Amino acid sequence: MTIHNPRLLSPTTFCDSDWGGNLVDHHLVTGFMFFLCGGPFVWSSRLQSTVMLSLCEAEYNALSETIKHMLYMCKLLTPLGLDSTLPMIIKSDNQSTISLAQAKQQAFHPQTKHINIKVAHLHEAVTTKMIVLVLCPTRQMITDMLTKALPRPKLKELKGLTNLQG
Repeated sequence: MTIHNPRLLSPTTFCDSDWGGNLVDHHLVTGFMFFLCGGPFVWSSRLQSTVMLSLCEAEYNALSETIKHMLYMCKLLTPLGLDSTLPMIIKSDNQSTISLAQAKQQAFHPQTKHINIKVAHLHEAVTTKMIVLVLCPTRQMITDMLTKALPRPKLKELKGLTNLQG
């Protein structure tokens, strides 16, 4: 059985990182939530193994990991008759990361030289129309509940945005 409604099969992912929130060892937490058919399908929250030097690097790291997982998930959906449509949408709340990824010509600034492989990976995914990066207001960033401690009302609000019950 193949589902033909492209709106239901267009995967959308929220991606975020918590840079500077860990005051003990300064490793950041990255998280993503992959939505399919209107609900969360796969999610991840992970402590990174290295210290990131900037917020832009932290967000790039999170986006790079998210793209790898999205591509893997789309390969898993195909045998189930759930062919996803390209481009896939990734929502991020970091304007500088989105701008750098969407730049017509890649510019390697001294501040981003050390992350140039991830920059190239993300830039290629954007220019080949594999993904579309969409700015998501921070107050609607669902993956905040995966990357940082939140007050109960904010956690309840974000949980409501995921369509999860309970």
